[in-house]
Amino acid sequence: MADDAFYYAFEERHRGSRTLIKSRLSIYLPFVNPLMEFYSRPSAVDLGCGRGEWLELMAENGFNAKGIDINDRMLEVSRSLGFSVEKMDAVEALEALNDNSQAVVTAFHLVEHLPFETVDKLVKEAQRVLVPGGILIIETPNPENLIVSSTNFYLDPTHLRPIPPQLLSFLVEYHGFFRHKILRLQQPIDVLTTKTTLWNVFSGVSPDYAVVAQKGSSDAGMLSKFDSIFDISKPVGTKIDQMALKYDEDRTAEKSQLLKALTEKLDQASNAIALLSSRLAETESRLQRAEDDVKAARERAEASERRAEEASNAIALLSSRLAETESRLQRAEDDVKAARERAEASERRAEMERERVGRLELELNAVYNSRSWRVTRPLRLVFHQARLIKGQGFAARTKTIVKSVAKPILVRSITFFDSHPALRSRCINFIRKFGLYDNTRAFYRRFMYGRQEPQPAAARPVTDIELQQLSPRAHRIYLQLKEAMERHGRDDCR
Repeated sequence: MADDAFYYAFEERHRGSRTLIKSRLSIYLPFVNPLMEFYSRPSAVDLGCGRGEWLELMAENGFNAKGIDINDRMLEVSRSLGFSVEKMDAVEALEALNDNSQAVVTAFHLVEHLPFETVDKLVKEAQRVLVPGGILIIETPNPENLIVSSTNFYLDPTHLRPIPPQLLSFLVEYHGFFRHKILRLQQPIDVLTTKTTLWNVFSGVSPDYAVVAQKGSSDAGMLSKFDSIFDISKPVGTKIDQMALKYDEDRTAEKSQLLKALTEKLDQASNAIALLSSRLAETESRLQRAEDDVKAARERAEASERRAEEASNAIALLSSRLAETESRLQRAEDDVKAARERAEASERRAEMERERVGRLELELNAVYNSRSWRVTRPLRLVFHQARLIKGQGFAARTKTIVKSVAKPILVRSITFFDSHPALRSRCINFIRKFGLYDNTRAFYRRFMYGRQEPQPAAARPVTDIELQQLSPRAHRIYLQLKEAMERHGRDDCR
């Protein structure tokens, strides 16, 4: 009993929890569940049932499962959970069963505890008791995993020797099973997707494997239900050669990446050296220029010192002049202030004068607009003419008055003739008949221009002062005559 208790405690420590084991064993359900279509509540026997995790899964999926074990503590636990279990040797339990009586025979981590002769007999008896199309499942530690085969396998003191997958698969073939598939199990999830290390080669191979074998059947339709799940082109788990190859590939990729990185760094170093060389040459050139600049700067500094000394002397002179200028500026500011005061006084006087002129203009406008000024206008004109006669003489002034009256009349008449070409032509023809055209033209010129020859119109334009001296009526006549001359472009009437 003490040995049984020890082994139960050992399993509790290293086997894993019930939940974990059930989740691992669920991988086999696709191999056994199709049997439910062909057998009503099929029977199943689990050799070395232990704590009953597989019995629980089988019951949940509708199988009539029975467990076989020789450890009393394990059997006690299974019975407490309501499972049908019996203490018996595994091979003897199979020998006690009838032919074609079991749909499923399983042995999880059992065969590594048995001599090979017993394993051989167990496979042979399983083939006998399985129904047509029945399933045999044998799970055991995988010696392809170097850590398992060299260390972990011997952690269990009841283990005899590891069984390679090739040996167990040959054994089921030898005893007449229709087909089988090797499942490698419990490998790390990311072992094939991450970079492979040497430790992955040692420990990343599936630590367990199972051989799942199916007994032949005359019912081809039933066997076809299992074709996809037994497809060997879809391997499960990781193999030692697979991990070693991936390790080599990863190392090769690493070397390639390292070589590429080194090549890139070498290229970068070469480019950097070339750049540094060019920069060194440029720096030497700049250094030479800098030395030349320093020499020139030293010369300029010496010249600057001389100029600074001269500037100091000039500053001293300017300081004295500045003091004098400030004194003059103060006097000028005083003068500006006095001038501003005088200007303000002048503005006040000018404002008073403007007000006085405004009042005088108002008084003068009042005089010009008064009735007495208008009534006395003829008298003022007479007095004005009298003063002109006194100054010019009676005969000259009379001639001027007559001319000022007759000339506008003649100008207006000439303008009238110019504006009526037909009448003008008749008059000229009439004068020419009597031979008076030349005399009339000469009289017109003397009357209009005096004794001098008339000048072209563009040679002596009438000034603004002369226009201002004309009376309004004479001004209008002048404008009409000028317009007629510009319109006809000739001087036949002159």
